[in-house]
Amino acid sequence: MNTFLKTLEKQELEKYYSIREGETKLGQTILTPAGNNLSTELANSSARFVLVGIPEDIGVRANFGKPGTAGFFNAFLCSFATIQSNDFLTGEEILLAGTITCHDLMQQANEASFETLSTLVNELDKRVESVLSEIFAAGKTAIVIGGGHNNAYPIIKALSSAREQKISVVNIDPHADLRNTERRHSGNGFSYSLNEELLDFYLHVGLHENHNNRHILDLYAKNKGRLHYFSYDDYLRHEWNFNSLDRFVRDVFVNKVCGFELDCDSIVNMPSSAVTPSGFSPAEARQLTIMLAKAVNPAYFHLPEAIAATEPLNSSKLAAYLVTDFIKAMNQVN
Repeated sequence: MNTFLKTLEKQELEKYYSIREGETKLGQTILTPAGNNLSTELANSSARFVLVGIPEDIGVRANFGKPGTAGFFNAFLCSFATIQSNDFLTGEEILLAGTITCHDLMQQANEASFETLSTLVNELDKRVESVLSEIFAAGKTAIVIGGGHNNAYPIIKALSSAREQKISVVNIDPHADLRNTERRHSGNGFSYSLNEELLDFYLHVGLHENHNNRHILDLYAKNKGRLHYFSYDDYLRHEWNFNSLDRFVRDVFVNKVCGFELDCDSIVNMPSSAVTPSGFSPAEARQLTIMLAKAVNPAYFHLPEAIAATEPLNSSKLAAYLVTDFIKAMNQVN
């Protein structure tokens, strides 16, 4: 039994969708654990994809970001569970493992100092790593929704440990999240991964030239064999396009163990911890998800930083599209 995971019983899913005659929703067909032993459930499950929520915004607050990511997974389920289970996608290939236990840490985070918030992120790291390690050990593909981008570090650590090697990561994000490591927060998950020699190669897609400091740009310059970016500004200047990105990724990531990160801050007007007025459109984010999933065959898909809202975009419904795009693309690969 993993004490850091709160499971969701099948009948609890019923509040997330309505039954309509002649239709079958994902909420009706998606698998849930029958017991409390996650490793046993994973070993016995035929599902290829394991869905995990992280209801926290501690790392975001520790990085001076806008709180609200803690409630996103619940909102996501409301959209995801109502999707049709049909020939294009069936819930029987998805196991909803549950959510990482965060409520006690969230209570401690109320009105806490930045130093205390960072200490809580350290504790959260252990919990995320513990749960994801079991998923990767079972050979499943993880889909992680909610929380801040601080959770990239324990996910990467869990995958690297399970595969006993460094891993490569593609991250769609305005920000490199390579800030210094004086304390843990949502802006330095990849810094910690780099410092601990967990990363073989880090590809950053969509860097905003206005929002990455000298320290970060120097890191890219000094680590050209391990770090690389395609800036969003160069995309607007037609210096690269999706076809050239696809060719680059397929060449560099061949035979690598990979992770796929899509920070919701990268999508224009997506309600998130650092909403942007200029970024990839929802359609472009979906195209990138499909293309990169096929190109790198990732061991996980991480969708952090979103906040539950319906304006100016319906964030949970868009996230549901991105997750189904990812699963369908992966099913075309193998």
